[in-house]
Amino acid sequence: MSNTATASTLDELFGVPRLPCEVRAWEFNAQPQSLQLLDEALGQTLNEWKRISANALLLNASKCAHFIWCIDEQGATWIAYEEIARPQDGDAAGFKQAPLFKEGLPRFRDIPVHPALNRKLGHPTLISGQKARIAGELYLDPQYGGNIEWVANARSGRYCNPQPSNNNCINARNHLRSLIDQNLIWDFWI
Repeated sequence: MSNTATASTLDELFGVPRLPCEVRAWEFNAQPQSLQLLDEALGQTLNEWKRISANALLLNASKCAHFIWCIDEQGATWIAYEEIARPQDGDAAGFKQAPLFKEGLPRFRDIPVHPALNRKLGHPTLISGQKARIAGELYLDPQYGGNIEWVANARSGRYCNPQPSNNNCINARNHLRSLIDQNLIWDFWI
């Protein structure tokens, strides 16, 4: 978003900023290692990944990749690979200590505990539990006429409850299209 966008303009485009309905105790000091500001340069990188993901060798790996994104109170768009946290030794289920981080979901190769004990880093970790206007997921999907396409939604259980308006979703879609790919598909789930 432009640095000149006013709060009222942002409210109209993406909804009023809201705090997450929940931030888990272990998430307060957690931040995805892949966290990035989504700008046009990163959008070009994501589009290049889409291009090379059409290769049969990389297609299945790309289908497993899942990003989370949000637009913060100031209108900045943040994105990260959906990463997981795992408990430290002696804290198998409760996360009473700060969790250890393992990049990537669903790759569990060297995690010694059952995957059900792991926790995904949710949308609040993108912006330290602060207010967001809209948030969701971004992933590649090959089910659109045989082409692999970027698909986005506003499925953040913590920021998008109640659901954003259709207009806010359309504006978020157009914003993500301007940064990533004009062919990006929005998954309306209403």
